[in-house]
Amino acid sequence: MTVKTSVTLSPELLASIDRAAGNECSRSRFIEQVVRDFLRRADREAR
Repeated sequence: MTVKTSVTLSPELLASIDRAAGNECSRSRFIEQVVRDFLRRADREAR
């Protein structure tokens, strides 16, 4: 299940996200993957 949300990003950051995501996945999917990876790493480092 997903929940629709809204965030405000700078145009430069959004352009970087779009370049990194490319045609392989949607912007939302890319951001979700990046945030999940970040949180996993932060959790490991906190231990």
